[in-house]
Amino acid sequence: MGSGRFEGGFGSDAPDPVRDYSLAEQVAQRLSQQILRGEYPPGTRLPEPELAIRFGVSRGPIREALFLLEREGMIENRPRRGAIVPQADPSEIANLYNLRAVLCGYACRLAAPAMNSDRMAKCRQGLEQLRAMADDPSKTSLDFLEVRTAIAGVIMHASGNPVLVNELERLNRRALMHFAMFNRLKRRRESIEDWERLLDALGRQDGEEAEKIAISQVHAARDEMLRQVKEAQSQG
Repeated sequence: MGSGRFEGGFGSDAPDPVRDYSLAEQVAQRLSQQILRGEYPPGTRLPEPELAIRFGVSRGPIREALFLLEREGMIENRPRRGAIVPQADPSEIANLYNLRAVLCGYACRLAAPAMNSDRMAKCRQGLEQLRAMADDPSKTSLDFLEVRTAIAGVIMHASGNPVLVNELERLNRRALMHFAMFNRLKRRRESIEDWERLLDALGRQDGEEAEKIAISQVHAARDEMLRQVKEAQSQG
């Protein structure tokens, strides 16, 4: 399951408070999207002076933005090299996805009794969008991810546990980069099948079955991600 950052796209019932983002937060958001789009491939250095020129701000907000991204696991700070986009690490991916599997499963178990017709309709709408872009190479990984994230956001907020939602969102932001770098069309189709099974269980309000499917779903994504990382490393 993805995070709930895009759930507003389906008119989610989750609260959407209006807030003013600091300049550093705005820079961090833009830079993270550029990293996800592959504009800064793994191993790329992120010098503060160059970023300040690119974003048209002073180095103070850049430094704070890099700190925010480092805290989220999007970049690393290395001695004598500064900020850098990290290479995919199989051990980190495995640990990250294993924890996500447990929390996603728990979220689905909690959400199942609250998955009313309105919430299910939003999720089904998202599933139809996923089907439409499954075999469309013009749709990027981020396009697919945005819709998938919206579906997951509806489910997560139905869990009624804001602490769990926040923790999942934090973990999922760290997983975004791996998904964007290694997602393939074949995995999109498999992902849709997983979502169909999960939504069927949630529609029946079967929390136990939904939990099992969600855990299996994340484990499958983990295994495919690790396979692609190892394949890329062997070719590099």
